[in-house]
Amino acid sequence: MAIGSHRDAFKAHKKIKKLMRGHKKPILAKMASDILLDFIKSLRQVGDNEILNLLPKDTTEYDSNILDDSLLTVSKLCGKCQEAHHDGCFVNQTRRILIAAKTGADIGPKLTGSSELKDLLEVAQKKKKSLSENVSTDYYYNLSKNIPKSYDELKAAYEELLEKDIYRTSLIDEIVVTIRSVAAGNRELEMPIHEDQQLGKMATAFNIMLGILNSSMTSLEKAFESSVRTLSTAIEARHPITAGHSHRVTEYSIFLGKKLGLSDDDLEIIKYAGILHDIGKIGVPDAVLTKKGRFNDEEREIMNQHSLWTMRILDPINLPLSLKTVPMVAACHHEKIDGTGYPYGLANDEIPFFSTILAVGDVFDALTSVREYPKYDGKKEFDLKPMPKDRVFSILEKYQGKHFHPQVVNAALNNRSELENLWYKLHMNNN
Repeated sequence: MAIGSHRDAFKAHKKIKKLMRGHKKPILAKMASDILLDFIKSLRQVGDNEILNLLPKDTTEYDSNILDDSLLTVSKLCGKCQEAHHDGCFVNQTRRILIAAKTGADIGPKLTGSSELKDLLEVAQKKKKSLSENVSTDYYYNLSKNIPKSYDELKAAYEELLEKDIYRTSLIDEIVVTIRSVAAGNRELEMPIHEDQQLGKMATAFNIMLGILNSSMTSLEKAFESSVRTLSTAIEARHPITAGHSHRVTEYSIFLGKKLGLSDDDLEIIKYAGILHDIGKIGVPDAVLTKKGRFNDEEREIMNQHSLWTMRILDPINLPLSLKTVPMVAACHHEKIDGTGYPYGLANDEIPFFSTILAVGDVFDALTSVREYPKYDGKKEFDLKPMPKDRVFSILEKYQGKHFHPQVVNAALNNRSELENLWYKLHMNNN
């Protein structure tokens, strides 16, 4: 249910109550009022067994201005409850009843919320000509006949208070839902401001508090990210030729994550895992880390240890709950689908999916950037210069399902031009 639907439905209900005033048997207005009140009270749509095939006859001469205003207000409710538009939709049936009150013709129980109000009014005008019978009115009008006329005003006032109490209870429920949602981490959901004086003050105070909290949390989050990026940059300073690598891998990985439809929370994990994926290189000796040319077997073994160092460094950190998977995601960016990667030799679904995204981002940057060691396609060796894009995408396609996750490779291939534009932007900004 959308925030505010209670409030808007109650506004429509109050207008219809105003429409009823001064009339002995405002049958149709009473029916419309009851449907709206039922929705406000329990979010209940009109049951199939409650939908009348033919509305009762109502000879009440309603105020045309109030009736038109009520009908327009009800029509604007369409879509606010986030329910499907079926025959029992409370907006559909209320609108049908008010159209009958306006035109004297029933457009029937089969309705769709997508119909324009003017079109429905035209249908009603056409049906008015052929309207020949109506059901009895007494069955549908449930006002007590035992209350003396002298109590009519008292009864109306009591009903008004009862309806306001129902509405206020529904508002309190809505406020409780908002508080729980914010407590669960959804800090973007503000408290709806209501006309009720006490609840309105409470909602305003809550929103002020939430604004202060958001401001403080945003500052903390920015400080945390800045610290993490500074740490990554400091480590890359040991090996200047790779400067900007972690930033670019992060940007490529976030790009692929968005193309794969990941949520903002998932993209946060990828962001921090990308920034920190090579932090373990702090444990690699300079003689190996900055070596120019091909590694021998012993040097390769030492270099491969950087993924384990990443895990050892990050795992003890008391990260926020939403980022608890970052150490494992970062450490596994060299794992391969066929199980030949490192540091754990994981295969297929054993590899965290976010790590497979980092793997493609990492290789894409390594192949398209200058390095102090040669680039490879299988056993074929290339020079230190950035590899042509056609060959890079060919390698990704060639090794999908072997080294790389097919879904991630497809995201790169299907969005090649955008990925190349991102590469250009990142390298131009780095120069």
